[in-house]
Amino acid sequence: MQRWFEANAASAAELIVGFMKKGTGNASVTWPEAVDEALCVGWIDGVRHRIDKERYKIRFTPRKAGSHWSAVNIKRIAVLQAEKLLMLTNIRGVLDKQGELLTELTPRRIDELVADGTISGGMIPKIAGAIDAAKSGVNAVHIIDGRVPHAMLLEVLTDQAYGTMISSR
Repeated sequence: MQRWFEANAASAAELIVGFMKKGTGNASVTWPEAVDEALCVGWIDGVRHRIDKERYKIRFTPRKAGSHWSAVNIKRIAVLQAEKLLMLTNIRGVLDKQGELLTELTPRRIDELVADGTISGGMIPKIAGAIDAAKSGVNAVHIIDGRVPHAMLLEVLTDQAYGTMISSR
């Protein structure tokens, strides 16, 4: 869904998503994962419609300016925003000199990596923005590869690192 939203959220009128019911043994994106993706781009889910005994579909649409947001969705957006800032890029994250992903960094470690040339060029503005956000109250900033399918969901909903996390301390 993330790639679809990146390519179409600004111009599309709707997205119909099919889901597998729990217990069917068939994997699919879950409703909570889909709602989180949609909320992050200003879209919302509609009514659930049964397809058959194992499947259902939900229509997602962009929120209209001035439309009413439910208390649940307002709270969820606040949680998503406060816990993590996700910076989608076309790189895996911050890499060391051997090309290995550095999964966690602090401002002090970043200063060392800039000084020794590990962090340079176009990565410096990304890192500066991440540090500013972390120092402004965001619990963690994650630089993740937007080319990885479901990267945003994987980073938010799992404990595995899919990029570089930058903390304020």
